[in-house]
Formats: sequence, structure tokens, C-alpha cells
Amino acid sequence: MATLPKDVLLFYEHIVRTQHKSLHRLAMVLLSQKDSTGSISQAEDAVQEAFTIAWEKRETFYQHPNPAGWLTITLKNVVKNMVRADQRWAERLLQVPADSVVPPPGADLELEGFVPPEDLDLLKRLYLHKETYEEICQDLGIKKSALAMRVN
Repeated sequence: MATLPKDVLLFYEHIVRTQHKSLHRLAMVLLSQKDSTGSISQAEDAVQEAFTIAWEKRETFYQHPNPAGWLTITLKNVVKNMVRADQRWAERLLQVPADSVVPPPGADLELEGFVPPEDLDLLKRLYLHKETYEEICQDLGIKKSALAMRVN
């Protein structure tokens, strides 16, 4: 892999420093409008994904006449994809019978095998009841990082 010119690296670092805060605010607004869980960590994930895409496409991004606009559009697309993923999870969870932790035959679920009831309840709280990470963490007495690991 060829070494990137120093000005490309400096450009990227400058964009990250100057655009992060405004992109994070935009992500929070977009996520709250889409009736998503809208947590701060979800907004940060969206911003980091947008920056990752910018890095992966750094040659195009570096040469773009409006890099801030490019990032804004990319962030909007990332948020749309996150919201769609949340909606798919909610639809799949609705297909799971309340007294079952194993998907019914033929159901289009990504839940493989046995899912502990407490994990299924956690997913339902997030995706069906639209509870935030903060609400669940406070209720369960755990940190957001622990909750994120359980969700994964």
C-alpha cells in the first residue's frame, strides 16, 4: 500500500477535529426524529461510521469541493441505515412468541438457536418499547458498555 501524502493525513485530522461536534449534534437530531433509540452512544456510532467511510474513500473525499457537505450526506445515509436495522429488529422480535425463546419454524429471524429470556427481554425493551440505553442501564444498574456488550 502506498504511503499517503502528509497533507491528506493533516486534512483528515483537521476535518475530524472541526466537524465532529456538529455531526454528532446532527446525528442526535436525526435519530430522535426517526423514533429510534436515539442514544448518545448510537449518535457517536453513526458519526464514527461516517468518518470511517470518509477514510475508506479518502481519495474522493480529499478532492471533494465540499468535504463537510460530503460528510453530512454520508452521516444522513448512515443514520437511515441504522434506523432501518432497528426497524428490522423490531419486526423480527414481534414474530417471537411471548412464551418462547426459540424462533418459530419458518420465521425470518437472525436469532440462532437458544436465546436466554433476559436477552430477548432486553432486545424487546430496546427495539419494541424504544427504551434508551440510559433508561435500561439505570433500571438494571449496569454501565452502557456492559449493556452494549449484551446487545451485541
